[in-house]
Amino acid sequence: MRGKFKSLTMVNWNGFFARTFDLDQLVTTLSGGNGAGKSTTMAAFIAALIPDQSLLHFRNTTEAGSSSASRDKGLYGKLQRGHCYSLLEVMNSREQRIWVGVHLEQVANRDNKVNITPFALVDVPEQLQPTDLLLEKLHDGKGRVRAFADLKGAAAELGAMKVAKFNTVTDYHNFMFEFGITPKKLRDQKDRGKFYRLIEASLYGGISSSISRSLREYLLPENSGVRKAFQDMEAAIYENRRTLEAIKETQGQRDLFKNLITETTHYVAAEYVRGAAEKSRLSELALKARAELAGKRRLLAEEKQRAIYLADEVDQLTNREKLLTDELESAAEHLSKVMAAVALQKKIELYRADLRELNDKLEQQQAVVEEIHGQLLEVEERKELAQAEVDSLKTQLADYQQALDIQQTRAIQYRQAVQALETARAQCELPGLTAEQASDTLHQFRAAEQSLTRRVLGAEQQLALAKAAVAEHQAALTLLLSIAPETAREAAWPTAQALLKRHIEDKARIAQGQGLRAALARLEKESDSQKNLFKLRDELHQASGQLIASQDELELFLEAQRNRQEELADQQAEANQRRASLEHQGVQLGRDISDLTKLAPRWLKSFEKLEQLREQSGLPLATAEELSAGMQSVLDKEREFEQESNRIQSQKQALELQIRNLQLGAGEADPRLARIAEQVGGVLLSDVYDDISIDDAPYYSALYGPARSALVVLDLEGAIERLKKLEDCPEDIYLIQGNPDSFDEDLVEADELGDAVLVRTSKRQVRFSRYPELPLFGRAAREKRIEQLDLERENLIEGYAKAAFEQQKYHRLYGHFRDFIGQHLDIAFRPDPEAEVQAKQAELRALQGAIGECDKQLSEAKAAAAQLTRHIQLVQGMLPFAHLFAETDLAARLEAAHADVEALKTAEAFIAQHGKGLEKLETLVQVLRQDPQDLSALQAAFDEASELLAEQKRRCYALDQLVARLPHFAYQDAQDLLGKASEMSERLKEKLKAAELAARTAGEQHKQIAQRHTEALQLRTALDSSASAKGQTLAEFEQELGAMGLTLSDDMEEKSRAHKKEIEELLIRTRSRRTSAEAQLQVTKREIESLGGRLKLEGKDYFGARKSLVSHKANWSRVVRLARETDVEKRLNKRELAYLDSDELRSMSDKALGALRVAVAHDEALRDALRLSEGNRSTEQKVAFYVQVYRYLKDRIRNDIIRSDDPVEAIEEMEIELARLADELKQRENHLSLSSHEVAAKITNIIRREQNRIRVLNQGLQNIAFGLVRGVRLNVNIREAHTRLLTALADQSAMHNDLFADKELSFSEAMAKLFQRLNPQIEQGERNYQVMGDVLLDYRNYLELEIEVQRGADGWLRAESGALSTGEAIGTGQAILLMVLISWEEESRRLRGKDIAPCRLLFLDEAARLDGKSIATLFELCERQDMQLLIAAPENISPEKGTTYKLIRKVQGKHEHVHVVGLRGFGFADDKLIA
Repeated sequence: MRGKFKSLTMVNWNGFFARTFDLDQLVTTLSGGNGAGKSTTMAAFIAALIPDQSLLHFRNTTEAGSSSASRDKGLYGKLQRGHCYSLLEVMNSREQRIWVGVHLEQVANRDNKVNITPFALVDVPEQLQPTDLLLEKLHDGKGRVRAFADLKGAAAELGAMKVAKFNTVTDYHNFMFEFGITPKKLRDQKDRGKFYRLIEASLYGGISSSISRSLREYLLPENSGVRKAFQDMEAAIYENRRTLEAIKETQGQRDLFKNLITETTHYVAAEYVRGAAEKSRLSELALKARAELAGKRRLLAEEKQRAIYLADEVDQLTNREKLLTDELESAAEHLSKVMAAVALQKKIELYRADLRELNDKLEQQQAVVEEIHGQLLEVEERKELAQAEVDSLKTQLADYQQALDIQQTRAIQYRQAVQALETARAQCELPGLTAEQASDTLHQFRAAEQSLTRRVLGAEQQLALAKAAVAEHQAALTLLLSIAPETAREAAWPTAQALLKRHIEDKARIAQGQGLRAALARLEKESDSQKNLFKLRDELHQASGQLIASQDELELFLEAQRNRQEELADQQAEANQRRASLEHQGVQLGRDISDLTKLAPRWLKSFEKLEQLREQSGLPLATAEELSAGMQSVLDKEREFEQESNRIQSQKQALELQIRNLQLGAGEADPRLARIAEQVGGVLLSDVYDDISIDDAPYYSALYGPARSALVVLDLEGAIERLKKLEDCPEDIYLIQGNPDSFDEDLVEADELGDAVLVRTSKRQVRFSRYPELPLFGRAAREKRIEQLDLERENLIEGYAKAAFEQQKYHRLYGHFRDFIGQHLDIAFRPDPEAEVQAKQAELRALQGAIGECDKQLSEAKAAAAQLTRHIQLVQGMLPFAHLFAETDLAARLEAAHADVEALKTAEAFIAQHGKGLEKLETLVQVLRQDPQDLSALQAAFDEASELLAEQKRRCYALDQLVARLPHFAYQDAQDLLGKASEMSERLKEKLKAAELAARTAGEQHKQIAQRHTEALQLRTALDSSASAKGQTLAEFEQELGAMGLTLSDDMEEKSRAHKKEIEELLIRTRSRRTSAEAQLQVTKREIESLGGRLKLEGKDYFGARKSLVSHKANWSRVVRLARETDVEKRLNKRELAYLDSDELRSMSDKALGALRVAVAHDEALRDALRLSEGNRSTEQKVAFYVQVYRYLKDRIRNDIIRSDDPVEAIEEMEIELARLADELKQRENHLSLSSHEVAAKITNIIRREQNRIRVLNQGLQNIAFGLVRGVRLNVNIREAHTRLLTALADQSAMHNDLFADKELSFSEAMAKLFQRLNPQIEQGERNYQVMGDVLLDYRNYLELEIEVQRGADGWLRAESGALSTGEAIGTGQAILLMVLISWEEESRRLRGKDIAPCRLLFLDEAARLDGKSIATLFELCERQDMQLLIAAPENISPEKGTTYKLIRKVQGKHEHVHVVGLRGFGFADDKLIA
């Protein structure tokens, strides 16, 4: 059963909201007028088949509203807005109900674009219709188109179906091919274009020029297996040749590589080792310089210590000398002090007599002062009374004179009497005043005025006296403040008294100043001596741990130290003897180390070779016997792997021969049968069945059994006669009579029994053949078997490579063993010289440590001796002052003396600053006894009294005016009053004169007595001050005498002189010892200076060596870091080179540099890197150059040949691998190379097979008739030029061997050149030989296909549209398209299951061009070939068979739709109308 399209469903297309067309199993006709929707229906069908907008193009689209310039190619105008669907229902040959379709949606823009999304559903239930899925039923009976996103949910609700959405058209077509909907697998755009052009040619009818021009592409399948076999073989040959060339190049460059890595290693490793040796040398120099510097520093320190000891001794002697000098001075001062004390005692006695006399005079003067003071008080009283009388008389005289004046002017002032009375009332504030009261009132006011006058005069007198007293007090106070600025005014008197007292005391203290200073100096010297003694004692205690407390202990300690000094001298002598013995042993060890060092390089080289042997063999090789045994085991393994490689090589060659036979199509047959088939005029049975699928191969292989290699011949007898003439042929040859072009296996009677076939060869003979597990019948089976054999061959190749590699490896390893035994066996298994050197060096270091220990003991002994010397020096420094251990109160006495001298200094400073001021203050001090009144209060009282007096005088004046005008009121008494007033005025004037005389007399007396009083006071103060000073001086003399602490005696002065002489003698001895110590110190200092100069030089040398070492270490650390980071340290740090000196290493590096300049001349990068690395200070650049060379060689290693990526190891591996690969690749090329005869036979067989296939296709079309056309066929011919090529390739002579033997040409290029040589008249254009050769490897280019029709009496003619009528052209075109479909189905049979028979469907638009007979012929063709046809015809044509749909477009207002009425034809069991 063949698959069929069951229906087409259109949703939301122009005129079709939801319409399903049931398709006939043969012919479905769409009938209707223009614009009825026939083309739209076909467009929907084609869009569901090929949803590729780049291909879809519908020509008659004007009625659908789409312009020809639109990019949608007519599809946009055929759709309604919103979601649109086109869905095909298919029932495939497996009876699976499948829906495939597309979702379309307009995209509103100027390009009129349409989005197309293909989808599919498998195993759709029978009861489900497409509209059930695509439409959503509403409540009012209407429907709504579902969105594409809702289809999955709807499908799940309807029947648990799964909607498959396809992202690409290729996936969609793959699905349709797998389920038998499309006849060909549309892999890409090219295949889709072929399918669309086929449908398009079918749709528009006629003989399509695009198809007829390229019939080879449509009808002849691409034999990719042949081309791939050729290409794989050619690629393998090319790769083998290229590998061989690389091997030859690598072999040519191997010496260069080896030389490059060797010279680079010598060049860089020599510098690397020299750098390491330089670092060691600089380290040794720096350590040696540091040791010498430390020795000099130690010696210098000892000399400095000795200098310190001598300097300390000199300082001690100097201090002792100073102390003795000071003590001498103290003795002299003590003598002076004694003499001063005697003189002071005499002064004290004189001062005591003077003090008694002054006290008597002071008592007498005090009596005189008291007497004068009494007189002064009396005179002051009389003076005050006389002054008061004068003031009173002056007032009265003024009053009477005024009254007299009033009386004289009374007549003139009468008119003002009343006014005067009023004025007096207002002025005196007496409103009730009368003229009679005026006198009394005036008298009262006058009395008040006099009282105020006296008050004012008294205040004025007090103010004057106070001003004089204040001036004197202020002068004295100013003088006092200049001496004591912080003195308060109230404390002026006691402060002045204290200052005067201090002045007297300070003068007395200054007089004793010399003695105080002398005593202080003596005590300070004794204190310094005691401190120095205690300092030396503390130093001794710190140095020795012995605390000395007395002179006796000091002498005992000195004796013990001298005994210890003798013991240390004996220890030093013993240590020196032991050190000499150790030095002798060290010299012997040095000789041993030198001998071993010379042996080490050779041993290291042998050890390196031995380690390589151990690493390569995996054996311990600890002894010479194990080495011999290992050598024998390596030889055995070499033989073992040689046998293994030979065995695998034999298997591989057999397998490659089998693969080659399969690639040439021989299969299981003898390769000679192909040649025999040509000679007897037959075809191999395997070629007849070459296109069977891989599933059918086991059946046919079992069906024919041993006859699988049979020859199919038309003339059996003729073939037998030809076989008789053959000489070189297989033992058994099967011949089958039959037509190779239409061979039918029905001639074999067979029964299929599951996995076997029972074949009856005759009535009495049967053959039972099981299906082979590995069938080789048919091209597909052979290709699958080739794939399996290729995998096996790859495994064998890998195994052979491993075995051959191991064989070569053990062969070279055996050579290494042989070389090692001949060169290094004598020293290889002796102990490591370096280890012995290290052991000897360890012993030497131990000896040096012992010598160092001796040196340490000597140094300690010297240090102990120096310490003892230091102890003795300290003791000797302490001996002169040992008597001061007993002076315990010296500090207290020194502190008291310091206080006395400080007081003396204070007194001297005070006297120097204020002496003159104090002497002046002494005469004014009495003024400060009492502070005069405050002038401001007196002045205020005086001002107040004066104001009151002035006011009173104004009032009195007012009353005077009134009283003066009283005569106006009593004229009769005016003259009497005037006379009395004149007489009274005279008497008052006389009294006034007498009173003034008495007042002047009292004032003079007061002045005289006051002067006498002041003088008496000054004399008393002077006497008092003198007595106080004498008493203070006397007290100071007595205090000074007491402070001297001397008890005067008659012989004290003589004792002091004797003590002074003793100290002078001790001082002379100390000076002599100091001079000797200073001389020794000068010698030591000169030695220190000399050592200092040498130390500077050695320090400079050391720091220079250290700087060089640090600089070299910094550079060296970068070198080592680079070497470690790049993993080349082990290759550069060659231990044997460490035993060469610097000149030898430099010579090695220079020689290698010369060789490297030649070796890297071909590479610019290496040449630049080498140039940068040249020089003695560029070790880092040299290592970088080594790394670059290493990487350069690593990049140039062929990883397909060499397994290791290490250049050094690769050189060794190249030696092993190159020979094996060269031999293997030559063998492989010989097996892979194809002969031209084999190529010609292969292409000829393929062409013959395709010719046979075309003949079979022609058999089904030769009886088709359209009008005058009585048959259609396809003629296949081989092009003449290509025939010449095949003949030349099949020629066994060596005519064209120059092309195929040229290794510079590939097989394709050789074929192209041969074709050009045979056909020089053909232009090749710009194509190169490789492209031409690829074209010649495709058999389709050898054939020419032409469509021929048998038309009446003309016979067979070439089919051209111009020579045929329209109906004939349409029928011929449909026949050709059907032939293409059948060819595609046969070609695709191997790509899908046997049970899949794909759908066959073609289109035909505008069927009106066919008459009824042509349509009937077309129907007959569809029925015979089981093909469906969808045609569109005008409404006046209605085929009698099939299913016809009449389409009528109706317009209702603005809405239009297509009304469809259909009649089912013979394709269905029941005939009924389809509404």
